[in-house]
Amino acid sequence: MRIETESQELPAGYSQGILTAKMERIVFLVAQGAHDQEIAELVGLSVNTVKNYIVEIFDRCGVWSRVELALWFEKRRAQILGLL
Repeated sequence: MRIETESQELPAGYSQGILTAKMERIVFLVAQGAHDQEIAELVGLSVNTVKNYIVEIFDRCGVWSRVELALWFEKRRAQILGLL
């Protein structure tokens, strides 16, 4: 699977202050289907740190799984692009 490392369609700050910039990048990569190891390599963190970030992101976004997080991301994207 090819993981896009940058989004041309979603500006930084799409989480409206809920997440830090690093957390937003991790959410983007999760939504792309990246695994923890891939995210760690792309962001320059350890796998354990990525796992800790993901748990904190789940809490801040009010989701319980990577699928729910990807759906949350896509909903935010659609709102920003004026599709909702």
